[in-house]
Amino acid sequence: MSTQDSTKPTWIPRLPLPLVVLLALALILLGFIATARLILWSGSNADHGDTLDEFLTSVCDEEYEFFAFFDLNENKLFEYTNYDKHQVSLPTAYLNAATFLNPRGIIVAHNHPEDNAAHSINDIIFSMEHNQILTSIVVSSHKVYTLSAPNGWPNVRDFIATYDPRIADQEARNQQVGNYIRKNWFIPDENNENSFYSGQAFLEAIADDYSLVFTVNTINRSLVEPIY
Repeated sequence: MSTQDSTKPTWIPRLPLPLVVLLALALILLGFIATARLILWSGSNADHGDTLDEFLTSVCDEEYEFFAFFDLNENKLFEYTNYDKHQVSLPTAYLNAATFLNPRGIIVAHNHPEDNAAHSINDIIFSMEHNQILTSIVVSSHKVYTLSAPNGWPNVRDFIATYDPRIADQEARNQQVGNYIRKNWFIPDENNENSFYSGQAFLEAIADDYSLVFTVNTINRSLVEPIY
């Protein structure tokens, strides 16, 4: 009588434990990738093209803000807008999903309906709070403002204490510092009293102080399609 265990199928391969672990980890990673892609797919609610150039030239005349993430090859990962509030508010889950899929970093871009309005204080601080953002781009009806941090963004607290006009007004209530900063560097947002757009001089000052790269380019209007 045979002593072989007839209850164990002979066709099941016996895999080494390290290989089993690697396969399990691979499946988990694929699950995370699928989840990240699902988050971006479900959160995207607008479409102004697949590349950075297409997005910038398509949203520059929009009356609401549109916000998009791109990989370092300038391919779009996600686009979002909030029509009701006239201002984009992004859940962190979208940013985390985009950077999980692109661990080397991402590009963030959005439009300002105000003509020639560069980054707002909130735009700058948003990038400083998320170091996975390598480049922040703002497009208006005629110009593209690009702020990059090849060596990393400055500390948010230090930046706020130095540059935020609301903080400056509070800390220098009896001086002219706050008024000077606001008058020379910031343009109040008509739709949001707590938000200020910054002029080109302010972006240049930040770039000099914190080793950032700031550029201004003109939109090629021939690439802009009419909005109906």
